[in-house]
Amino acid sequence: MNLIEMSKILFFLFAVNRSFQIFNLTATFCKIKSNFINW
Repeated sequence: MNLIEMSKILFFLFAVNRSFQIFNLTATFCKIKSNFINW
């Protein structure tokens, strides 16, 4: 495995992790919002 492939994989993993964090944040925000409306 050369350096270019390794950096591609690292970048891909970073992007996936980033999008998952954003998705998690959005889900948490929606949950808090719905709880606030129900309250």
